[in-house]
Amino acid sequence: MELQFDASLIVEYAKKYDTDWDAPLEKLQPTVKARGYLLYSDLLEVDSWKLWTGRNTHRIKQNSADVVTELTGFALAAKTETARIHNVLALTGVDMAYASTILHWFCDDDYPIWDRRARLSVGFNKKRYKNWFERWLAYTDFCRETAAKNQVKMRTLDRALWKSYEIRLTTK
Repeated sequence: MELQFDASLIVEYAKKYDTDWDAPLEKLQPTVKARGYLLYSDLLEVDSWKLWTGRNTHRIKQNSADVVTELTGFALAAKTETARIHNVLALTGVDMAYASTILHWFCDDDYPIWDRRARLSVGFNKKRYKNWFERWLAYTDFCRETAAKNQVKMRTLDRALWKSYEIRLTTK
């Protein structure tokens, strides 16, 4: 994996991202982090942010409030990557993109969002793959290293990766 754009553009690309879109989760973030788990209503808020078309909402609503609280509590308190991602993925309607969004916003450690646009911005262009956990972990490690090397927060890098794909499409 490697950035498909010059690293010096990370901050510039991130600034082109509409940060108003993030406002609901930015507002929710400190409460969830302090509490240590998501409520059912928090999960619906993440659904609204991540899947703005509502295509998955009916499946997300199949989770009970107790299950949401318990599984996200386990995930956010877990010490291993395996336990974190698998507990979030155990929620009905939660895929890798959704699970990584929860970890990105509410885990104390830094996680990128597993988004196709962002992955394309680092040259990871496969839609389907074997060994999904190893691929996700490699992507996560790459993003952590890239953010640290360029002295930016993970949210800044994530915004830049998402936006760079759009910018490259419009300049071709």
